[in-house]
Amino acid sequence: MAQGRLTNLPAETVGCISEYLESLDLLSLRSACRALADKTSGPFQDRFFRTRHIMLERQSLQNLVEISRHPVLRYAVQVVELTTDHLVAPADYMSRADYDACGIDDEYDSLRLDDGETLSLGDDSYEAVIERYRAEWGSYRDFLLTKGDWIRDLVEALSNLPYCKAIGIDDGVRPWGSLRLGRRIGTFPNRFVTPFQAQSMVFATTLIRTLFVGLLSSRHAIERLYIQFGDLKKGCTSVTPRMLSTIPVSADTLRNRLAAIKTLLLVVNPNSHENTLDEDVKKLVSNTDPIQTADSDWCPEFCGFLRLFPTLTNFTLHFNPRDERKQFPRLSEDLRIPGLQSLRIEFVDCTRDELMTLLEGHRDTLRELVLESVDVTGGGRKTWSSLLGSLQHGLRLEAIDLGDCMVDGFYLCSRSSATFLNQRFCASGPEEIEAMRLALDGLEELEAFPWLRRSHDE
Repeated sequence: MAQGRLTNLPAETVGCISEYLESLDLLSLRSACRALADKTSGPFQDRFFRTRHIMLERQSLQNLVEISRHPVLRYAVQVVELTTDHLVAPADYMSRADYDACGIDDEYDSLRLDDGETLSLGDDSYEAVIERYRAEWGSYRDFLLTKGDWIRDLVEALSNLPYCKAIGIDDGVRPWGSLRLGRRIGTFPNRFVTPFQAQSMVFATTLIRTLFVGLLSSRHAIERLYIQFGDLKKGCTSVTPRMLSTIPVSADTLRNRLAAIKTLLLVVNPNSHENTLDEDVKKLVSNTDPIQTADSDWCPEFCGFLRLFPTLTNFTLHFNPRDERKQFPRLSEDLRIPGLQSLRIEFVDCTRDELMTLLEGHRDTLRELVLESVDVTGGGRKTWSSLLGSLQHGLRLEAIDLGDCMVDGFYLCSRSSATFLNQRFCASGPEEIEAMRLALDGLEELEAFPWLRRSHDE
């Protein structure tokens, strides 16, 4: 009876209902009859195929290739995300306890999946898993050594995904290939990129090269690219300009092939001393590898990478850890993106002049500005209202969004309020921007509430 009533409903209604179902329940509903399978086709494809998370591993890549050959599902994929999950040599294997001892945050012993299943791994000590780990490592190592095979698979997949417009690297989701290995080995593959694990640094660089070589060889017109691993993981690093500057393709070739990319998001490590890869990393690559370059300069390498995107219009720059005036002073003068329309900057300390220098360098094109956790140092109570006044007169911004921004480490609050305000101010159009400026002008530094001062450990 219930099945009959469902099949009589419009496809849109059945689709809305299916969005509230757990994954296993959705699959059960689809298996009930052909009519329900047809009416839930859209939500099914959105949930399982819109974004494909891929581990650099044979079966994970083969799975993507098979999807790209499917007459229906190939049209559902809109994002391909490479993850940092990988195996290290058995001699360098580290358990969760080992990572904790090095100050590296690992996930808990169990992982709750989207379908409600809890994957419990239990004891992942060296003694408990090493035999199964060695068995998997052999085939995984052989796969990595045959670079041409996995580049070919990625190129074929990208070439056959007509609606895929975004590609990136992240470490926030465990892909199917990683979960499969976890069940077989008894421990999740490593997904941390950390100086404590030299192989992980080499792997991250390999992953970046794979992404760009795949884009070049597939000739697929990707519009959005992101690299955002390492965020909120203690003891780990996000991408560094040195990693980005070792792509084994000429700059001119890259610029020609990356011309379709309009949106770029980077989570970047601002520490200069971590930009140069150490000797343990260099020992793992050939003497002719670009990693071997001794000299590295953070800002020129970073700006050089950005110049590979000649038609970039939307750029998000997130510093991890927070940039406490390490790179931004120079970056504000050197970073110039000719067609930039939307800029988002996150987790940085800077002076008013430094911020204005960067923004005024894009006065002819910049229309949208988002600042998240930006601390203007050496200012005063009127810093932000003064800054907005300068932006109103010097730039043609159409939208401004300020979230958790500060002055000298202090958040702002109303004179008439004893509670911490929601620290987000949004405005669209000249009238709203002026209203925001007046609102900020009426705020004062939160001297009375020292516990709301930004922690330097943030």
